[in-house]
Amino acid sequence: MPPQNTPAFATPPPRTHRTRTLVLVAAAAALVVGLIGLGIGGVGGALLSGSLGSADSRADQDLADGCAILDRAEGELPLTEESLDVQAPLFSELLAAASLFTAAGVGKDDLELQTAGSELLEGMSRLDIDLANETLEALAPICADA
Repeated sequence: MPPQNTPAFATPPPRTHRTRTLVLVAAAAALVVGLIGLGIGGVGGALLSGSLGSADSRADQDLADGCAILDRAEGELPLTEESLDVQAPLFSELLAAASLFTAAGVGKDDLELQTAGSELLEGMSRLDIDLANETLEALAPICADA
């Protein structure tokens, strides 16, 4: 039998395998260093912006955000049958405000605020205009004091 000729591309030169390994290790190291840099940058940015603050500051921010939503919606309140449209932005905004008030009440250990947020959420979810309006009226002085 004649000797088989193997094509030149079938067997890589001896140093090619080592070069590929070196390139892969360098790429993996660069990726790890990049991820560490992103992590350090993210933590530093959060610390500088204050987003890793205490529970009180978080609850205060939730309350402020909920009150800001009610302040923007003031011209559309009290709710009416016509104004309570689930497709309208106001509906979603009031759901968001309800969640924020509930979270602020939990964070501040304030049962009145937590209950008001829960009742607004219930009123909006059930399309109960009377409950929603009563709750919005109860939240007005809370937001005035905040």
